[in-house]
Amino acid sequence: MLIGITGVIGSGKSMVGKLLKKEHYLFFDCDQFVKEAYEQPAIQIQLEQNFHCFQQQKMDKQRIIQAILEQPSKVLLLNEIIHPYVIQKIVELKEKYANQLLFVEIPLLFECHLQHYCDYTLTVVASSEMIEKRLKERNIQNYPLMRILQQFQLNQETKAEMADQIIENMSTIEELEKNLHSVIANFK
Repeated sequence: MLIGITGVIGSGKSMVGKLLKKEHYLFFDCDQFVKEAYEQPAIQIQLEQNFHCFQQQKMDKQRIIQAILEQPSKVLLLNEIIHPYVIQKIVELKEKYANQLLFVEIPLLFECHLQHYCDYTLTVVASSEMIEKRLKERNIQNYPLMRILQQFQLNQETKAEMADQIIENMSTIEELEKNLHSVIANFK
């Protein structure tokens, strides 16, 4: 059973993933698949053609970031290049672990209509103040990029409405862990 985990940037999806790993659940993060996608030769060709991001045969991701900062709509082009690989990996996981409880963090789950690959969906929600604080603490240099990426995500309320389950990440890690246990019990 594949459970897709989503939420806006800074909601605490990664913390939910850490807690799932700690409890020895099968957990995968689509960010890892994105990193793998950047290493695929066919994808690198497309990235070079569209972002001119290679210097001396090495990818310079800063060029991609700069292109997005200059023209935010380039996020959509980047997604078109990267997402087919990510979707392929999700499909492979679902097939490989068909009879097991499997959690996959998919930041753009609803935006890319990937809920169709999931048996259930889970949205992590947090207060707007907490989200803003986490974004600034994460990496202040990437804050402008994070704000652009937010523009291409559904808002938290919409994601929560679309989800099968919601998990609140409003206070302590202990409270989040308690909420997670309750949600997992519902899935079982």
